[in-house]
Amino acid sequence: MAHDYHRACVMKFEGHDSSEIKKLYKIVRRDSGADVEGWIISADDAIGECSLQIDSETKTFSFGPHGIRIVPRGRELILPPPSSLGVASLAASQLHVRHSRSR
Repeated sequence: MAHDYHRACVMKFEGHDSSEIKKLYKIVRRDSGADVEGWIISADDAIGECSLQIDSETKTFSFGPHGIRIVPRGRELILPPPSSLGVASLAASQLHVRHSRSR
């Protein structure tokens, strides 16, 4: 994790990072809260870009600055109302993470 003066921390994965660790995380869109399908190859939530393996293909997505969140798999991210997402900085204290239960 890198630190950003506008936010508590910035998550970033690069191609050389451990696959085992990257498999523990997923990409979530900040505008809709929807999961972005695929396994992380690289991702940077500060610039909003990610490369994912979907089936046997590598696809790159760009959601704009701070357009994605990198969150642990198996957890549900509760985002603040969309109107507050337009603010340049969003403190970590404004985000709430809930554990989802497997059945």
